[in-house]
Order: sequence, then structure tokens, then C-alpha cells
Amino acid sequence: MPGIFTVTEVRLTKDLRIATVFFTQLPDDEEAVAKTMKALESGKGYLQSEIAARITMRYHPELRFRHDRSRQEFDRIDNVLRKVRTEREMRESTQGPAVDKSVVEEFVEGDDKEE
Repeated sequence: MPGIFTVTEVRLTKDLRIATVFFTQLPDDEEAVAKTMKALESGKGYLQSEIAARITMRYHPELRFRHDRSRQEFDRIDNVLRKVRTEREMRESTQGPAVDKSVVEEFVEGDDKEE
């Protein structure tokens, strides 16, 4: 059985012929995502006919489904930033706060201008 999924975004091509439907999934493992993708693909005809019945358009978009991996990317970036912050905090606790030389130079240059 596929997991719980949420449609996060739908992107239409300029000619409105293709609608890419992005979804997130719980659980978010490959097997569950594959099952959800299979279920969405098997229901694609029904979904497209419902869209055609409800929306008056010359062409009705072909649906394409994609797993939205933005959450995984967010988590990856967040982990990298946490690691950098932790390393900086550890370095500062042993060596004192790091001083940005460009800020010092700007301060010194600004001090010269006042004279």
C-alpha cells in the first residue's frame, strides 16, 4: 500500500499541454515512493478525465508525476550548516572569536577618513 502523499506543486508548460505534479511522501523511502508513483500512474487516466470534465480548455494537460525532493535537499543543507556552526563554535571556544579582516580593514580605513 502506498504511503500518505501530498501534492506540493504543479508546473504547467507554456502551451498548457503538460502538467508536472510534484508530491511529497510519508514514509519517504524509495519503496513507498515507488508504490505511490505506481498508484498515481494507474489513476492518471481518471485524473485527466476529471480535469477535462471540470475545466474548459482547448487541450487538457498530460499529467506527469515527480517525487518532490526539496525536503531532502533542505535537510542536507541544514545538516551542512549545523556542522559548520558547530565547528565554528568549537574553534571559537578554544581560540577565541574569529575576526573578519575585511571588517577590521574597513573600520581602520573609515577611521583614517575622519581625520
